[in-house]
Amino acid sequence: MVPNRIDTVFLRRFAAFVRWLAKSRRVIVVAGGGATARAYLESARQIGVRLPTALHWIGVRACQLNAELLRAALGIARPVLMDPEAVALSQARITVAAPPQAGGTSDFRTVIIARRVYAKAVFNITNVDGVYTADPGRYRRAKRLAKLSWSDYRKMFGSTVRPGAHFPFDPVAARAAAAAKLEVMVLSKNIRNLQKATAGRVFRGTRIGPA
Repeated sequence: MVPNRIDTVFLRRFAAFVRWLAKSRRVIVVAGGGATARAYLESARQIGVRLPTALHWIGVRACQLNAELLRAALGIARPVLMDPEAVALSQARITVAAPPQAGGTSDFRTVIIARRVYAKAVFNITNVDGVYTADPGRYRRAKRLAKLSWSDYRKMFGSTVRPGAHFPFDPVAARAAAAAKLEVMVLSKNIRNLQKATAGRVFRGTRIGPA
């Protein structure tokens, strides 16, 4: 949604895709903080904010703001849900969710929600088209990995996260997803590719899951 600036073209296309997808299945979308969170967190650090809880709250509020924008783009009157139990109990075809409080990323909350609704997979839409052997923005020889086990993913990215850190899927959420035996599909915001992925067809991205 917010790689640098708000991507209004993507928002319109994604909202249309979600409405189409909801005709045949239930859709739960969890908003992340994106560049908004990173900009605010960097500013906070520059002015001397060091308290982890304060930094976490800034990131959470950015997620909630993006969720409100997404809810408005979808044209739904139902409020953004922040309690995983409320999401699980909802009968709505489309639910927009966000982290409720400091102490967990949007990725981690997504895993919690997925477990509550007995989902088998999560589609993580990000600004790169999968997990690479190195940062593709810096290294031309970086290769995209079509498939990864959770153990291999955690070897690549470690097991800790800090507010504003940028991962394909945050390490704490990765540990929870591995324990829940969830699959996570990391892919870009190309709508046609997203259609393939959600239909169970071959898509461009990375599938992370149990070995």
